Amino acid sequence: MSKNPTTSIAERRRFIAERSASIQAELDALTAEAAELDIADRVLKRFSQIPTIGGNGESHTARVESIEDDEADADADGPTLPQMVFTMLGEAKARGLKGAESAEMLKIIRARWKPDFTAEKLRPTLWRMVQKGRLKKRGKIYRLPDSSPEGETEAVGASARH
Repeated sequence: MSKNPTTSIAERRRFIAERSASIQAELDALTAEAAELDIADRVLKRFSQIPTIGGNGESHTARVESIEDDEADADADGPTLPQMVFTMLGEAKARGLKGAESAEMLKIIRARWKPDFTAEKLRPTLWRMVQKGRLKKRGKIYRLPDSSPEGETEAVGASARH
């Protein structure tokens, strides 16, 4: 017995509709996965391009000392300026560098934490940190106190001009 052509056509249409729905569901899942991969790629690129002092993008967590009230210009959503300085100089030390200039630190602060940050906010804090012995300065280079050459016990070049 032969099938009715109308029945065959209806069966074929049903098969096509079911197969189309299955393919569409698979396509939707792949499209969603591709979007997630795009987001992951952008996040990885953004965080791997964070500048570091003398660095290659690796992360290093520095010891952060207690912060005094006059230096604690912290935002609710970020570290204080002295914490940023300790972090950057700790990273530099971990890479074998002696320290960093204020211009380099300013560039990193802008890239990592505060895009609109100014040198007028950074330099006075660096000066206070040097005066209090929390940083050392030789020429233009700021460094952590324990990274100073042996025998040097006071800040070098600690002037009001930076």
